[in-house]
Amino acid sequence: MDYEVIISGGGLNGITLALALNHAGISVAIIDKQARETLSSSDFTGRSYALSSASKKMLSALNVWPNLNSKAQPMLEIKVTDGSIDEKPSPFAMHFNKRDFNDGPMGFVVEDRHLRHALLKSLAEQTWPISLK
Repeated sequence: MDYEVIISGGGLNGITLALALNHAGISVAIIDKQARETLSSSDFTGRSYALSSASKKMLSALNVWPNLNSKAQPMLEIKVTDGSIDEKPSPFAMHFNKRDFNDGPMGFVVEDRHLRHALLKSLAEQTWPISLK
């Protein structure tokens, strides 16, 4: 089979790019050294991601968010300060609250395994073929 784009790497970015290109009608192949079963493992790795509300909009447009929504935890408040563990926190800080935003939460925290699973599930649901080799 011929592909218009071949993506090297079936990680989060490679799969997201493949979904976006597929959405635009471009045929895609993803090549990764790991087997699909390894990529779709549900083992806990300890990694999590803070996704912005813009990332949520992108994942919604790519039809990934419905597969992820129940696993994502909203970020309703963010406090940013300076300092280190062995010092007192800086008296200067920034505070963000969900009330400051009209669109709902500022973002979402998602475990790596859940994001990978949602991306791979969306990949499998595509009508235009995306090959993961």
